[in-house]
Amino acid sequence: MKKYLLAYALAGACLYAQAQGGIRPLTIGDTVPDITFNNLLNYPAKTAKLSDFRGKLVILDFWATWCASCIAAFPKLQKLQEDYKKDLQVLMIASPESGDDFPKISSLLNRLKKNNKAVNLPITINSEATTLFPHTALPHYVWIERDGRVLAITGADEVTTDNIKTALTKGALEVGQKKDFNKNNLFGLDSSIVPLKKIEGYSILIKGRMTNLNGGGGFGYYRQRDNSYYGYFFANASLISIYNQIAGETINDFDGDFARIVFPAADSNLLGLWHYPDTDSLIRWYNKNGYTLDFYGPPTNHKELFKKALWLLNEGTPFNAEIVIRKTTCLVLRRIDTAKECGNKNYTTIQYNGQQRTVAISDIKSIYKDWLNGRMPFVDRSGLKGDRYFKPDKYPLGIYDAQKVLAGNNLKITEEQLALPLMIITSKPKL
Repeated sequence: MKKYLLAYALAGACLYAQAQGGIRPLTIGDTVPDITFNNLLNYPAKTAKLSDFRGKLVILDFWATWCASCIAAFPKLQKLQEDYKKDLQVLMIASPESGDDFPKISSLLNRLKKNNKAVNLPITINSEATTLFPHTALPHYVWIERDGRVLAITGADEVTTDNIKTALTKGALEVGQKKDFNKNNLFGLDSSIVPLKKIEGYSILIKGRMTNLNGGGGFGYYRQRDNSYYGYFFANASLISIYNQIAGETINDFDGDFARIVFPAADSNLLGLWHYPDTDSLIRWYNKNGYTLDFYGPPTNHKELFKKALWLLNEGTPFNAEIVIRKTTCLVLRRIDTAKECGNKNYTTIQYNGQQRTVAISDIKSIYKDWLNGRMPFVDRSGLKGDRYFKPDKYPLGIYDAQKVLAGNNLKITEEQLALPLMIITSKPKL
């Protein structure tokens, strides 16, 4: 890989200026304006300015609550912050453009704390920083020198102890600058040279993590034009996550039930990363087993679009997958009295841990699915449309609480044999 010397310029010009086309993005050597960070979490004050950290190396961590690789990197960043607390400041920046808000962030932080993975780094939502440092792939790290100039813009691989030491002692980093991907282009084509409107059919399937997409885990989005669907882009994803999304789009009542995907246990580590102790393990797995699939063609509907994705995976991976109707044992949610209603269509709340929380039928179903842990499918045959809200005596935390809620709201669970559509994944014979 070509190396670049990322050092601060002797006289960096501040490019934060309102000009034609808006604010110009900053790059290596540019002076960063004195950004104000409001509504800070995990920080002694609610507001801080970038100049408050002058004299320290600052790393802006652009992330999102839905970005698995961003979240996987939190422990490493926190350890670096603790090890270099006098000379380093990590700031975690979310953005409204990524669909995040403070309730989503608070929910994630509570969940991490509950799982003994509490995050203590300062967190904020800031559109100004996102405008100064535009990016597509997450996580996205901007290194700012002690004097306020941009030192480096990197992905997750470059955030290491050695690079922190080098940045602090030399004020320079010999690393490759992060190459971001323009999501308006097909991944393997420059759409400015090959206009999308002239492409009748295109697909590319790549094995191994693509570092210009994101730091580890995957993301995806539709290829849309004129309000029509032309394709889909799965980026740096595990095969099992792609299969799971395809099942959700092609099986009518899939309902996010992973138990309806059947795959060979011997190949489970090739299909997905089930447990990883740290970010480095996550990245190593995706380097070897991640997949990127980008395809484009004539406009079609959701179901046909994902059927095409399944066909492309069957052509290019060591696995075959198909949707098969198979009789299987499952837990079934039904009404006790079909003539009576269940729950309440109106939003209701119950006190839990000092907060007003809703208890919806979707929450009860999630408790059952977690308890089943893939042992058998969970099927909703209640005939209820939309969500229903319950008001139990206490907030349900487990299977026994969930049973009481259902029984008190004209619902029951039965174990039955049903013919269900399942996604069956098999390994191809080795040649």
